Parts: sequence; structure tokens; C-alpha cells
Amino acid sequence: MPSVDDLIQVRFISEQQGVQMQTSLIWQVVDLGTNPSIDVAMASLAAQYVDAFRAQLSIQWAITCVIYDNLTETIEPTFPVFVLEAGSEVTEGPHQTNNVVQVTRYAKKLLGNEIAHGSINIRGLHKNVSKAGRVESDMELGTLEAFLESVQTVPAGGWQLLPMLRYQLTPAPGATYDYAPITRAITQGVFRKLSRRSSSLCGSA
Repeated sequence: MPSVDDLIQVRFISEQQGVQMQTSLIWQVVDLGTNPSIDVAMASLAAQYVDAFRAQLSIQWAITCVIYDNLTETIEPTFPVFVLEAGSEVTEGPHQTNNVVQVTRYAKKLLGNEIAHGSINIRGLHKNVSKAGRVESDMELGTLEAFLESVQTVPAGGWQLLPMLRYQLTPAPGATYDYAPITRAITQGVFRKLSRRSSSLCGSA
């Protein structure tokens, strides 16, 4: 179980048309609340994540597993939780599995006034979300942007999680990293085609 101020990484494992994909997000635990079990907290977090853009997702896309890692207490074991949170659009099919939209998250580095940024790839969007290779409206993924910027409570009365961005402090070799609270998330509206996908199986967590 985490403690207050611990950093946790959550990997959302999704599946679309037999292809598995992974999205990793990091939070800091700011309050334990009623201190629910990890599986209850992760199931709630998966539902809140998908709810943030469920209407834009094809029913052919679903999160099937969440993998919890405590980055602060590394002796705590990796914890997989099986869930099923699917998109809601049943008429329009999804874009191909290697077609993604990126959401870029921004944070102010802890030292100095520099801005750090990093992007995640969003898959499973149904075809009505886009027009001529772009997201139809700037507000299509507005609720997802708000989710990525905001403290989440999982479940109600439970853990309070502050979204964090990992950024590089010193270059390789021997690179070091730090974390800062995310202040803004902005959708990059152009669909991109990936040559490879980051994937992980819950069974191998």
C-alpha cells in the first residue's frame, strides 16, 4: 500500500482488434482518505480515465488491465488489476491501431522557470472524431485534458492523486530524473502514424 507523498506509476493496458497497447501515467499520493485497497483504487481510476473520453472511443477499444507500481517504495510489488472499461461508440469504427492523437502535458520544473513537457498517445478514437486527418474540434478531448491536469479521488473518499510529469535533469550516461505537478494538457490535433507500439501484458507485470 502507498503512503502519502509516494509517487505511483499506473500503466493502462488497452486492447483494440487483438492488438494490446500501453499508456503510462504518474501520480503523487497527496491523501489516503479511507485508504481503499489497491485493486479498488485502480479499478476506480481506470473508470475515471475512460469516462474522461468514453464518448470519443469506439466500443472496439477497451482497457483490460491496470498495472500499479510504487516508484517511491520500490520494495512494494507490482500489482496488476484486471478491469473492463470500453468505449461507447457502436456505429463508427475506430481508427487503425497505429493511428494516434497525442496529448502533451506541461509542468514547471522544480528549479528555475523552465517548462517540461511530455506526450501520451491516445488510440481507439472513432472515425467521427476526426476530419481530414485532424481532431474535429479543439474541445473533443477537453474532458480528457481536464482529467490529466486535475487531482483524482479514487474511489470517492479514497486516495487523492496529483498528476505528475517525469522529466530529465541530467543527460545520459547516468541520466537523472525528477517529477513536477502537471499544470496543463493540450491535445495535438493531427493524427500520427506510429511505427511501433509500447505494450505490456498483465500476466508479465
